[in-house]
Amino acid sequence: MALTDLNIEKPLKPLFKTSKDGYEFDVNSFSWKISSNSQQTIVFHNLQKALPIKQLQDLKLALAFYAEFKSPDTVKNINTSIIRFLSYTDEKLISTIGLLNWRTDHLDDSTEHILGKIRGFLAHALDLGYPIISQKEVYELEQLSLKGNPTGVAVAKGCPHSGAFDHIEQQEILNWMLTNFESKTISLTQFSFTLTLMFTGRRPIQIGNLTFGDLIKVKRDDGTFKYNVNFPRAKQRGAKFRELFKKVGVNESLYYTLYNQALLSIKEVEAQLGETLSNDFKKNIPIYLNSKNLNTVSSREEYITKSKRTPDFFFICNTANITTPLFNLMEIKSARLNGDFINVFPRRFRITYATNLRKRGAGEIILAEALDHSSTNHVSVYTQMTGEFVDTLSSAMAESMTPLAQAFQGKLVDADKETFRRKDERSLIRSANAESVGNCGTYTFCPSGFLSCYTCRNFHPWIDAPHKEVLAYLEKKRAKQREFGVSELVISATDITLLAIKQVVSMCENANKDKSALSTVSNIPVEIK
Repeated sequence: MALTDLNIEKPLKPLFKTSKDGYEFDVNSFSWKISSNSQQTIVFHNLQKALPIKQLQDLKLALAFYAEFKSPDTVKNINTSIIRFLSYTDEKLISTIGLLNWRTDHLDDSTEHILGKIRGFLAHALDLGYPIISQKEVYELEQLSLKGNPTGVAVAKGCPHSGAFDHIEQQEILNWMLTNFESKTISLTQFSFTLTLMFTGRRPIQIGNLTFGDLIKVKRDDGTFKYNVNFPRAKQRGAKFRELFKKVGVNESLYYTLYNQALLSIKEVEAQLGETLSNDFKKNIPIYLNSKNLNTVSSREEYITKSKRTPDFFFICNTANITTPLFNLMEIKSARLNGDFINVFPRRFRITYATNLRKRGAGEIILAEALDHSSTNHVSVYTQMTGEFVDTLSSAMAESMTPLAQAFQGKLVDADKETFRRKDERSLIRSANAESVGNCGTYTFCPSGFLSCYTCRNFHPWIDAPHKEVLAYLEKKRAKQREFGVSELVISATDITLLAIKQVVSMCENANKDKSALSTVSNIPVEIK
């Protein structure tokens, strides 16, 4: 629908522009679709009702420029901020007086950045030749001292709700992911996407914009392989879709997890197009597909045409469709929240990634490089953390946290009743003293060592096994590491194992009490009448 000038009966002529993501839109329409994500559609109904037609038109022309050269999120945020100002104040005009009153009556230190965002846009619009407000009014706004966006508060304060996950929570999340992927509760798409969030610190949009060709495997001179992922860069001014990249080294496991996800997408595209595709063609297939858009084409020629016209057409448009259902499934308790479930969302993984680097001594330059920032302006929050970096578990702490922990994932068994378990040499798990402590539920080879069994869902510890001795062994090992000056960060890597062993010890004690009670009851003489 075209915008109707209130002073002219006929609608304004269409004025077509192309967004940064390759979507054509009419500047004079009531709404703009500027990306594949419907949530980023720009709607002007409220502004059309509130603003004079000349001011509205200048605003839309300036926003159209932003849509051509900036991210859809940036355009959406500016439009939303202006609507917010008008709805809170009932103003019928964008003016310095109205904005100042809004600041006084409705904004505080944590929300002043919204006015700063509007101010920057109005000044830029004036430079572009679209005077939404006058030069004098822009000057008056520029004299204001405004608070910035408080994005680092959760990080700096170590917020358990929205800041970095601690090392125990990280291990719990990873264990949950592995367990539920193995049981096919979650898909490869969900598993691979979340692992990439965890281990690379990339933004969701960067992961969503990957193609098969971005996975790079290089053979070294010694015969081993090096694995890299060429991530498209995000939030780079003036850069087009998949124009700039940064290579990130990954381990073999993550590489092949992404590789297998890519093969799924290739298989889906080949099935839709009805042909086997060349290796060169496969390189450009998104690792995370927009299946709905893929279903609109039926030949390779159509696929190529759509891709050229709209480069992001076949890429997933909203990565929340992958992560939100998964994170809603997670029920992982945290001692920091007194046993409540932790709140999981993508940005926390990025914060955690940076925080872990900072714990290892990374400075601002290294952090900026690792997080794919173009400057160090936004990483200082990680270098200014004042709380304890690592809170390593002591035995006493483990005691109090055991009831909250979900570290042990296996199944406790009574080997006296299931005698075959003691004789099954293939599955026996032995401690450092060569004593049997349980069985493995699978017969696959595992190089991880007996301590890691306590956090594995396939471990079946025996009720009467010497788990207390295992606990003493681990505590002695940690004490010796501390004595030799090993980093607390390294020592804390076994915190989750310590909790799991404590949990098994507690479960065994309770089980033995129940057996003892049952035995006492069975020995009480019964009077037969």
